[in-house]
Amino acid sequence: MLKTLWLGIFAATLLWSGIHPKDYFTWFLEVVPALIGLVVLAFTYRSFPLTPLVYVLILFHSAIPADLKMTV
Repeated sequence: MLKTLWLGIFAATLLWSGIHPKDYFTWFLEVVPALIGLVVLAFTYRSFPLTPLVYVLILFHSAIPADLKMTV
C-alpha cells in the first residue's frame, strides 16, 4: 500500500514538473537523478530494505527540484 502511494506521488510530481518547463533539456537533467534513484531503490528493495521514513524522505528530496523550478 505504502509502496503504491509512494510511486503514485513520484509519478504525479514527475508529470507535473514536465508540464511546459522553460527548457526540456534542463528539465531532463533535473529529473534524471530522481529516475536513477528510483531504479536503484527498486533493485535494492529486497536485499537492502530501508525504513518507511527513509523512503518518504527520499520522495520529498526527489520532489524538491521540481518545486523550485516551478516557483523560480
